[in-house]
Amino acid sequence: MLSSAEADADAGANAGAILRCAVILRDPTRLSCEERRLLEYLCTDERFDLVAIAGRTPRKRKAADLLAVMMRLDGAVFARDLKFDAPAFDAARPSLHVADGPAQLLGASTAIDVLIDLAFDDEALREWRARIGGDGEWTNATYLQLSTYAPMAGVAETVTRRPVTGVTLTRYVVCRPDGETLATGVFNTKFSPALNNAYIREKSIDILLRELTRMARDERAERLATSERAPEPMLLETQTDARKALLAYPFVLADNVSRRVARVAAGSTGLSPARWTLRLFRGDVFDFDPSTGKEITPTGGSYWADPFLFEHNGDQYLFFEDYPYGSRRGYISVAKIGENGIDLIGLALQTPYHLSYPFVFRAGGDILMMPETNQARQIEVWRAVKFPTEWELVSVALEGHLCADSALFEHQGRWWLFTNMASGARQEHCSVLHLFAADSPLLTNLTPHPLNPVVVDSRTARGAGRVFRRGERVFRFSQYNAYGEYGVGANIMEIDRLDPENYRERLVRRISPSFDPTLMGAHHIDFSGDLIVMDVRHRAWGFARRFSELEMAPTPGSLSASTRAP
Repeated sequence: MLSSAEADADAGANAGAILRCAVILRDPTRLSCEERRLLEYLCTDERFDLVAIAGRTPRKRKAADLLAVMMRLDGAVFARDLKFDAPAFDAARPSLHVADGPAQLLGASTAIDVLIDLAFDDEALREWRARIGGDGEWTNATYLQLSTYAPMAGVAETVTRRPVTGVTLTRYVVCRPDGETLATGVFNTKFSPALNNAYIREKSIDILLRELTRMARDERAERLATSERAPEPMLLETQTDARKALLAYPFVLADNVSRRVARVAAGSTGLSPARWTLRLFRGDVFDFDPSTGKEITPTGGSYWADPFLFEHNGDQYLFFEDYPYGSRRGYISVAKIGENGIDLIGLALQTPYHLSYPFVFRAGGDILMMPETNQARQIEVWRAVKFPTEWELVSVALEGHLCADSALFEHQGRWWLFTNMASGARQEHCSVLHLFAADSPLLTNLTPHPLNPVVVDSRTARGAGRVFRRGERVFRFSQYNAYGEYGVGANIMEIDRLDPENYRERLVRRISPSFDPTLMGAHHIDFSGDLIVMDVRHRAWGFARRFSELEMAPTPGSLSASTRAP
């Protein structure tokens, strides 16, 4: 099965016209992993024809060059370029037109439908604007530009300690030569400015591939998807800002690195900050007080996380990830909810690879479990042979892909698979959500949603529990990942649209760890009746509380992805 917009090609490879594409690169002789990923996509999807590449316009030296030198030094340690194999592009490269620069590319007679600027080349954009006003071959062309390739993109967010980094894909067409925001994404800010820069460049390719796929599928511009969220402030665009960043850069980087070193040292002495435990509550999941509840302390040298509740024959069972420190491999344990907490039953499922996120659900007359099996590079479905401790493997799907925190949900007669699928060379699961239509809970046949990835936002993308129905409304739990941390908080998202053509969700509640000063995270929720369970992450030392954004009330309708009405 397919992992992203690249893979979505198979769903409609014969739909729409072939788009002739050209790409402006920073240096065609030294391609980064994300540049190779894009070029490989254009060479393998038959809806596209890569006809030319070009380097960026030579630029004059600027005051920000010293900051660029510092980024290169930073990148040599924390953001080394990763390998991405592109055999189709390597084979096609000898026959491509390689222009000496954007001016030569735009002056060539070769007609191009889409010009993709991965160099944030202002001169190229001005040259393109000068050519689209006439009746020539460029009249109907589209110019796409990603903000992540602007000079020093992502540096300000790390230096000023912003919780997230926003990116924008801008489209320029003849009727809107000044540009319009086509799509946006939001990513968890990294501790190193160079790493943050490299990370957002690579992950923004997910947005670009999705929009290219949509352009090929539908020739009507008004049906191209657009985000309803205003982009985050993101760029250092002036000399003054560059100088301020230059002064702050070494101090912020040194502080961030020292914090990471301190965590590693704490972990080696048994004070690991990743100490997850469980808490039980009574109430309604939409308004329960997270400061109440009963702590469930793990036994032995383990942490417990990713809890799922399941009612069976009048009893409530609790499945969770049991991770012994030092093992590097978790397994699934199960307990029964008692009057005074839980009665531990023991091992439910163990494999030679890591298991977590034991999503347990009913389908027909079967009790099924779909744990996270990311380490095995596939999704697995297990059936209870003798509930709750004996299970048999009945199905696998998405073999060869890295998928995390997956859940199934039946809606309007169709099963939907929600999964956080890694893409690109920097394998990471917290930024994008993929959606697949499934023929059954056994996932025998999966069809990728045309809007994949349907969410590009580290604050809401990753799953934090099941998808569920309340009356006629549908909700899902998701993680809040920001401030360079994993699992800072948890969200309840309401899914407003879920069908083969559209997906839209909005934030209705966010739960932060600020209700308890001993905590630094709370990233998974489940409930059954009035019983609620949540995992929480304890601090190993007293970091200053800095999660004030989590207290902000959500903006209704602010988080969405959908196609415009035709």
